[in-house]
Amino acid sequence: MARSTATIKAGIMATIAADPLLGSLLTSTSLTSLFGLMAYVMAACQNLLEQSWDDYLVQINTYATQTPAASLNWIAAQAFLYQYDPSNLPNTNTLNILPNGALGYPTVDPQFNIVTRCAAITTGNNEVHIKVAQAGSPAAPITGSALTQLQSYFDAKGTAGVNYTVTSLPPDQIAIFGTVYYKAGFAGVAQTNVEAALTAYLNNIAIFDIGSKEPINYEGIVKVSEIIDAIMSAEGVDDFELDQLYGHADGVLFTNADVIYNLFASPGFNNRSYILAAGYAIGEQTSFKTWGDTISYISA
Repeated sequence: MARSTATIKAGIMATIAADPLLGSLLTSTSLTSLFGLMAYVMAACQNLLEQSWDDYLVQINTYATQTPAASLNWIAAQAFLYQYDPSNLPNTNTLNILPNGALGYPTVDPQFNIVTRCAAITTGNNEVHIKVAQAGSPAAPITGSALTQLQSYFDAKGTAGVNYTVTSLPPDQIAIFGTVYYKAGFAGVAQTNVEAALTAYLNNIAIFDIGSKEPINYEGIVKVSEIIDAIMSAEGVDDFELDQLYGHADGVLFTNADVIYNLFASPGFNNRSYILAAGYAIGEQTSFKTWGDTISYISA
């Protein structure tokens, strides 16, 4: 923080008084003494210099907060700030360098924030894969000019020398085989509660938390432990035994799905997680392989 002119001058005068030679020669206390005026001028100049340092520090700190390191978390967060205005108005559709030095939209309008899901992962040296989706049931691919513009958005916002690949696909599908043991009195609602808990879990992958302003599960990963936790959290569930867990991208047959967990394999197959091709997922849709078909319910 800049010192006042008076403080700086007092320091100069104290230094003069403490000097073995000058202290005995420059003893006048007159406000119009030559050395006193020179000390004042130097103090005033130093004060202006320190004020300029303070202003510069404020600018640097402001820029630093507006341009954090391009971590995967930060990249995912940027997707939710992307605007697509179908009318193509420049102020809501085109990135500009703003007066504060940040890169953004001259007019911020949340109605044009179309991204509702975003997962970001590194796929190699200087390679980042960004998986996005827009509102749907539970989400839907972004297509056409909106997706092309989103690619350009990350090319502009991203770090120089890093390649960003933006994709938008239909949801992956997750198949679960196992047995739920439900508490007394929950026979009629156990399945509904479990499937609701699983859906809620999947619906909270690669989303943006308005409260914390942070992406949730921004890598788009399904974890075996979290699947189990979701089922155990369902009202009325006493215990759960997981036998098998599979995941596959849209368009891939269930018979070609990735094995995430298989208790019956010899030796047992136990991955901890599965990276979603689309960054988000729904329950298995294949006939006779849906959650209602593959999860058994037994009274505890």
